[in-house]
Amino acid sequence: MATPQIPVSQFVVCGECDALQKLQSLARGQLLACYQCGARLGASGSEHLHRVLPLTIAAGICFVLANSYPMVAIEVAGNRASTSLIGAIVELYRQGVPGVALLVLLTGVMAPAAQIVLLAYAFWLRAAPRRLPGLSPSVRLLHHIRPWSMAEVFMLGALVSLVKLAGVARVIPGIGMWALFAVIFLTAAAEAAFDVKGYWKQSRGDRMSGTERARCVSASALGVIGCPVCGQLNRRAWSEGACWYCEAPLQHRKRESLSRSWAYLLSAFIMYIPANLYPVLQSRTVAGDESHTIMGGVVALWRGGSWPLALLVFFASIVVPLLKLLAMTLLLVSVHARWSWRLRERAHLYRLVEFVGRWSMLDIFVVAILVALVRLRSLATMDAGPGALAFGAVVVLSMLAAQSFDVRLLWDSAGRNEHTRPA
Repeated sequence: MATPQIPVSQFVVCGECDALQKLQSLARGQLLACYQCGARLGASGSEHLHRVLPLTIAAGICFVLANSYPMVAIEVAGNRASTSLIGAIVELYRQGVPGVALLVLLTGVMAPAAQIVLLAYAFWLRAAPRRLPGLSPSVRLLHHIRPWSMAEVFMLGALVSLVKLAGVARVIPGIGMWALFAVIFLTAAAEAAFDVKGYWKQSRGDRMSGTERARCVSASALGVIGCPVCGQLNRRAWSEGACWYCEAPLQHRKRESLSRSWAYLLSAFIMYIPANLYPVLQSRTVAGDESHTIMGGVVALWRGGSWPLALLVFFASIVVPLLKLLAMTLLLVSVHARWSWRLRERAHLYRLVEFVGRWSMLDIFVVAILVALVRLRSLATMDAGPGALAFGAVVVLSMLAAQSFDVRLLWDSAGRNEHTRPA
């Protein structure tokens, strides 16, 4: 495929509003933000490749420890029980909730593992004296896996579980918990050192620069498409469906964005009802059987004196999912109605929805830890309730609704891109 003869190092396209912007010099360490919608476009001098390999190796070692050793143990009346992350997944499967087990496996084990492996593999290919074929696909895959890697959410869920059990049992944090805690920070540091957008810029020999308004505000008006992975400019006639530089698939706009977003969103609204009506956890103790809904868990934390965690679970598991669904509804309706007011604020709202979406998995991870940990024979047991699968479906469907929505449609529907012409 022929390389386009446009000055690609001089322009950048915002992936959230389609604004074409000209690059200028920028001091090292400064961030780039779109002048129109405020989206982050990259950073200058954000890569520190010499740190990537040791951080990634350390993260991989800690990840193996986190899955090999128990995360936490409890002791009650001489009975002791412990669990690891893998043990929690196996217990969920044994209890007849394979859907929840698969969700925890994908987001708590497979996605974080793939993130670490891809970081190490991409660095190894990047360090080669010449560009190797597998580098572009590995970096693209890393770009798509990031939202589904939820090790930090699982860690928070484990802490909530410990607080829930602290009043009735002796809680003993294990090696697996400390190792998972290390994985979170090491992976974040490695990703910060291996900035994806910065990688494409530096591998081409350019330094990331600042931006100013180009002569044409809309990239679409010039027939230019910005690659969502590497940020390179592509003319539609040249792209042939793939970026000329990193070979990522290109689309002028996400196909059937509105219809797919509505389908996921309405499904999430439907599942939100049983997720809050049915119990997510069922406990059996010598005092009797008890079912716990999401709101019931919040009340139990509040009555136990853990009001900070009660508020955290309340917002993460009840308020955030509902507000996320309502926010996506507002964004979709605004596109259909062609609203032109508060475009920048609605773009910020979309970014907020994407950011907080994954944290709603908190309750699913709490259930996973509790059902695996509380297996004290005749004293106490906990099982996953039907509400857990429904709530997991709400989280996944709402994330898919946000990922399917093309935020550039906000600006298109307001006429900002369609009628823009060169100055």
